[in-house]
Amino acid sequence: MIDYLANYYPVRRVTTPASLNWLSRKFKRVNFIKRLLANIFIRRYLPKLTSEDIAIYNDSHVLKRLNPEIIEAIKCRRFLLLRNPVDDDFVQKMKATFESVYGFEEINCQKNNIAYIPQFFPVGFNERDVGTVSCNPTLHRRCYFIGKDKGRFAAITALSEKLHTFDCELKFQIVRDSSSKEISQLYCDKNITYEQNLVNARRADCIVDITQDSQTGWTLRVLEALYFNKKLITNNISLLDSNIYSKNRVFIIGYDSWDRFNEFLDAKLKPLSDDILYQYSPDYMIEKIIDDANEYNQL
Repeated sequence: MIDYLANYYPVRRVTTPASLNWLSRKFKRVNFIKRLLANIFIRRYLPKLTSEDIAIYNDSHVLKRLNPEIIEAIKCRRFLLLRNPVDDDFVQKMKATFESVYGFEEINCQKNNIAYIPQFFPVGFNERDVGTVSCNPTLHRRCYFIGKDKGRFAAITALSEKLHTFDCELKFQIVRDSSSKEISQLYCDKNITYEQNLVNARRADCIVDITQDSQTGWTLRVLEALYFNKKLITNNISLLDSNIYSKNRVFIIGYDSWDRFNEFLDAKLKPLSDDILYQYSPDYMIEKIIDDANEYNQL
């Protein structure tokens, strides 16, 4: 995604080399050495950095390796993208560290007074493959889910049993984590690449999206369904008020009646317009950040 954006925007990907990562682990309790390593990294790999440049991090990496020391030492604007559900304490800590924090859950953004950017599909808009744009009815009833357990095992298992009663063909892969206690064929111990996940999503007829408790922001499963023109089975009721909702596209567990599920599976589905899809693209994300930064510089 970042390499794609670099073709169209003033963006480049910067990573810490393995040697510095190794040293940061070796001296993880020696703060002054980690600060020294961070400054060495900045001088060597970011020699032309200016105060007008922006360093963008996501929540998955912000506290790892040398990143805390680099973020503290770097002399430019620092932006954070929250791509996963996080608690309020984490957000407040990050607000004290970063000039701008962006979240994808609108309710939490309002509560914590941070900027909102919709969840975005990590494939460039100009390189998207909307491989299944036909409007034909679902023929195979293939349903696909992949994700970490995160305490969702019972809900996912119950859904799989329900879908079997409608003769659906399931490809469910629950990745074990610390919450995994059961023994089940739904668990998958083999990691797959995101590219393989996209292949699986294209082959499915329905993408299954089970959010964690209280989550209202969209997962990548939702965006895969939109970009590949697949039907979506989800427990995220916030989609009811979205610009992508239709009863033929989205079946909401706990809201929709299972009596209409066969009708949902057999209904024709038209692709969404490019104008709608663009709002959930990395192109939209980077343009918003650049516009926000330019507006800030003019204040």
